[in-house]
Amino acid sequence: MKTTKLSTLTLVIMTLVILVVAGCSGSGGSGSGGTLSPGDNTTSSAFLLYQGSIGAVDPANPASPVSVESGITNKVTSIFHGTYDPVARKVSDIQTRTVVYVKGGQLFKVSALKGAATPIPVQLTNETSADTIVGTPSAIADFADHNNAQFIYLTAGGAWKMIKVGMSATDTPIPAKQPLKHVYDKSNGALAGWLAIDGSAVKRFDANFSAGSAATVATFADKAEAVGFTIDIIFLKIDGNLYAYNTANGAISSVLYTFTATTAGDLKATRDGINMYFVDGGKLLSVSLSGTALAEQIGAETGTIVQLAYTDHKVVYVLNDAGQYKIRTTGKNGVVSGTPPVDLATAANGEILIFIGAKGTLAYFDRVSGNGVTTAGTIREDGSGRNETPNAFWVGGSFLNIFDTMSEVIPQYFIRAAGITSIVDFRGGQLESFDAATGNRLAVLGTVPQDIHMAGVFAGVCGSKILLEGRTITSLDTFVSDVFYADLTKGGSLTRVTSTPLVSEHVVPLFN
Repeated sequence: MKTTKLSTLTLVIMTLVILVVAGCSGSGGSGSGGTLSPGDNTTSSAFLLYQGSIGAVDPANPASPVSVESGITNKVTSIFHGTYDPVARKVSDIQTRTVVYVKGGQLFKVSALKGAATPIPVQLTNETSADTIVGTPSAIADFADHNNAQFIYLTAGGAWKMIKVGMSATDTPIPAKQPLKHVYDKSNGALAGWLAIDGSAVKRFDANFSAGSAATVATFADKAEAVGFTIDIIFLKIDGNLYAYNTANGAISSVLYTFTATTAGDLKATRDGINMYFVDGGKLLSVSLSGTALAEQIGAETGTIVQLAYTDHKVVYVLNDAGQYKIRTTGKNGVVSGTPPVDLATAANGEILIFIGAKGTLAYFDRVSGNGVTTAGTIREDGSGRNETPNAFWVGGSFLNIFDTMSEVIPQYFIRAAGITSIVDFRGGQLESFDAATGNRLAVLGTVPQDIHMAGVFAGVCGSKILLEGRTITSLDTFVSDVFYADLTKGGSLTRVTSTPLVSEHVVPLFN
């Protein structure tokens, strides 16, 4: 039996809300992001894919999945595509176009586009040691030509390699460098190059990592990382200093900020199309996305800020103050405005408080008591309009399928389990969808089956037609996962796709 370990109750909770706490591009949520046009989230020209073995779900017939790859696969990675608008600098109609995976040391690709035939795996390059890939590969779209989209990976021998979606079984992977951040051509959305680490230097390479194209951007003694980006600017943290790299002219700024705290893990940062907001221990800071001005401190806490997002008018953050967790907001001008932070939610004694995400003027959160009883809440950015529903739990959501290159990927829907017994007993409860901006319920999707203890979104998805997972606890510390389909705009659309008590299937995320 292929199962997954559950070490603690906290692990269960965090895996349930992995989409919303991790979000995309380092964000746990975002603001409104503009007006939708009809059809923005009804795209169904592509299959929705799941893994274990690989299967494809046609949203028009979700109860009859198609088997694509029956064998065991690894490193299953989606590469999305969309339509790039150079004036608005946005990508619309985002959907999975290709899935790349490892089997028997080789790389394969599958087109996710719906057509007359069943999706067929095709060998991708002559790679034979793909089973030694270390860590998570990078998958980067090319919006001008999907055949130039890339899959970059590190082998156990320490060699970085790059392949393109359009390569054949006889092509050889291209030697690469450790990628920091990709660079796009603003005129057409083509993948134009890379910032990458080469020894103790950050260098700009062309899209093929050609040695002759390398230009040194900066050198470092300890560490270099990309901490935020737009199509114009890539923010770099190099040896504890923040810089802005201009993708058009290749210039790097002077120091915009010097970090004082030593914080484990990735730098917490988010961007709203105007500023990037980031954290330095208990300090909350803002820097213009122009990359030409010094960062400004807009908040200060005695504890540590561990999560960051934004609403229309506020920055939302989660504070760990000596073990007590709080969700707070402050104005985007922060302490400069003279308005103190507003507490949106505070964990009670023995309670776990989870920030789910934000959109418009609303923030979403969950509470879990010491005995596993749940409460799902919403509250406005100014602290008004609190609404907490007992025996309910926000289990994830779906992002808007329009990507603004100047801000974060934006949530459009949230999903709530209602009428549940505890965090590990959803049986007989209802899954409901909500408009993320208004908090209005859109549909009752369906009832959680009696053999499913937990259900939710465990992978980055977008649009209204999505795949979810239902998890059956098989012993104290293991579970088996099945796949479900739902149209978040339609009541009664929850459909079971798989029912395999001996094998786990998982959704292939659109965003990696």
